[in-house]
Amino acid sequence: KITKQLLASFNDRYVLLYWFPAIGSYVILLGQVLLSLVLKSKIKINEFWLILNVFITIFLFRWPWLSVGEQLMDEGFIVAIARTLLVDPVYWKSVDGGTHGPLVALPLVIANLLFGFKIEIGLAKAIGLFQLVSCVVFLYWSLKNLLSVKTAKLCILPVITFLALQTYYDFLAYNGEMPVIFLLSFSLLLASFLNKVTNAKHFTLMFVIGLVLGS
Repeated sequence: KITKQLLASFNDRYVLLYWFPAIGSYVILLGQVLLSLVLKSKIKINEFWLILNVFITIFLFRWPWLSVGEQLMDEGFIVAIARTLLVDPVYWKSVDGGTHGPLVALPLVIANLLFGFKIEIGLAKAIGLFQLVSCVVFLYWSLKNLLSVKTAKLCILPVITFLALQTYYDFLAYNGEMPVIFLLSFSLLLASFLNKVTNAKHFTLMFVIGLVLGS
């Protein structure tokens, strides 16, 4: 069914403006990974360009969803909390996010204060997308530290494909799980450095990991 819808969409020239850049970026990313694995002794892909293409590829597939409006009640709830915090920045006094906690709405407030972005549904979706793509990068670096570069590159491909082609509204909408996944992935990255630092720095690193997980 999905294949038929995909083929039918190619008859629309405007839809082609979406599919061609997205698929082209994915093919380039796939080529970067496979060429560096098959011809690893002859070609080296700069890690910066690999990570940059991860961000570009997922964004090109997902950018239309940034403008679809509210998909979950949580999105409007989080936006309302963030706007309230701009006026009265005392959490649990002016607002109560329930099980969400402050870190769900805080990125929207920071984006407004630092960059002047208007707090709205589109900004919430963009921040959620950034957090998910960052999780892919954290996963890559973690597996690279714990296993090998080859394993890390192979493992992120299915994750990138899933995030790029996902259309279920509950995965597209910004929600309280995205910051949690972001922090868990960042904690995994920090934990992957435990065998690379000296014993004197183990306590400090483990303290930071506990602080991140406790957030």
